[in-house]
Amino acid sequence: MLSLGFNCAMQDASACLVDERGRVLFAVEEERLVRRKNTGELPEQAIRACLAHVGATWRDLDHVAFSLRPWEGVVTRAMDLLRGWPDTRPMLQSRGASWLRVVDLPRELRRRFGPGRHRWHWVRHHDAHAASAFLPSPFESAAVLIVDGSGEIESLTHHVGRSTQVARLGGLGDRDFPHSLGYFYSALTEWAGFVPATSEGKTMGLSAFVSVEPALLAAFREMVQDDGRLDLSWFGFQHGGTRGYFSPRWVERFGPARTSEAALEERHFAVAAAGQRRLEEVVFARLRALHRATRLDRLCLAGGVALNAVMNGKIREETSFREVFVQPAAHDAGTAWGAALLARGPDAPRPAPLTSMALGPDLGAFTPPDGAERPANLAEMVATLLADGEMVGWVQGRLELGPRALGQRSILADPRAPDMADRVNRTVKRRETFRPFAPAVLESAAGDWFEGTMTPFMTTVCRVRPDQRARVPAITHVDGTARPQLVSAEFNPRLHALITAFAARTGVPMVLNTSFNLRDEPIVNRPEEALRDFEATDLDALVLGDWLMRKR
Repeated sequence: MLSLGFNCAMQDASACLVDERGRVLFAVEEERLVRRKNTGELPEQAIRACLAHVGATWRDLDHVAFSLRPWEGVVTRAMDLLRGWPDTRPMLQSRGASWLRVVDLPRELRRRFGPGRHRWHWVRHHDAHAASAFLPSPFESAAVLIVDGSGEIESLTHHVGRSTQVARLGGLGDRDFPHSLGYFYSALTEWAGFVPATSEGKTMGLSAFVSVEPALLAAFREMVQDDGRLDLSWFGFQHGGTRGYFSPRWVERFGPARTSEAALEERHFAVAAAGQRRLEEVVFARLRALHRATRLDRLCLAGGVALNAVMNGKIREETSFREVFVQPAAHDAGTAWGAALLARGPDAPRPAPLTSMALGPDLGAFTPPDGAERPANLAEMVATLLADGEMVGWVQGRLELGPRALGQRSILADPRAPDMADRVNRTVKRRETFRPFAPAVLESAAGDWFEGTMTPFMTTVCRVRPDQRARVPAITHVDGTARPQLVSAEFNPRLHALITAFAARTGVPMVLNTSFNLRDEPIVNRPEEALRDFEATDLDALVLGDWLMRKR
């Protein structure tokens, strides 16, 4: 049995193919194939790649599932929204036009792929998120919280997962658009001069530089209540405008919004810190209510807000949950996965617990460029380059699903070098110099270097041990934290071998690991994209599979 799930219409279009056991056969985001970041168009190339990977055709599919029910909630809520908040009219009109195109998806797919014998499924957006969070988790039962901008109309929902089932929990205060923590954080992101619904990670990084000012936090507490409801007078939402998320009230309270190329001022850091704290307070309040209702000590998270790794790293300290699984593709791309799993039916077996996000295209056949070499011991050679201060593009195996490079499409560097973070930001990534980098660390040694919750998927921020921070300045953020990736020989043998060789030379069992892409571009997929970025930047070396290329 083949079950295909896909997501599009808003952003982060993707497709995912699973078998009858729920095993992911192939999953990829459309942006990686068409090279348009965050694209929300119909993921035709992603769907074709899923089919090609298993040698199937459209007629071979048993189930096709779309992670949205476009009519859900819109009719019953639209008039209330228009009466209560006139400024939402342009957004609703734009969304309505998108929804009309979505309703026509089955016909459009027939036009592009031909007729099929599959059963079609419209899956509620938050149900797809919840399935993607719980079913691949290692937990037999768990509470599930979904927080994002919005699906059809929902923005915060509570669920519980048991065995093969994920069910909604009523009576805990689910929230609908426009009362959305995702849109709140996007407004903060837009005011800070970044692209909303895309660059929230920049705002999260900005928040670490200063302490929270009580007066600013008080303003955000006025803006966002503990139950997730918003004071709508703070928000604009003139859809399609250059300043659509926040209203003039932000400017009155926090000062003029920053333009994208303007210098960052102290107030931008201060407002980001207070906004981040308020997001955490509200999510933790929801989590405490969820724990009281379920009495379960295990938690699963998804939705775009679940990519806030700073928040995730504090959950065990701030709530009664003892174990946390954050779906690594928690943004909308991950709903294709959840939809594909749900389409198999309520009694379908659960997949095995997630161990790797390397679910997309592999390198394929390629001709190494002139001057490429094939070292007898690649890990030893690259470890030497890194220890000597060289920056290395590292491309191996299958492309990751999700926003984090986990050793398949990475840029690696020496975490010990005081200037390395600045070098990688300026000369390779070409992005803001305040943005931090993550360490890929040997799982067996992580406890000697970090304190707190860590995962193989870079989904939580934790503290770097104070006595170790001076040894790894390139991966230690200004507040003494990092977002580690745990690396094991079982699930990532090549990266594990490289870090082991680096540790033998330096005594440091980790490397700096960041995604292999330039600013505002998707992560590289094919060898030619990696080669282009290698030539266009100050990268010193590039590894493609077994092949090593160095700048001459």
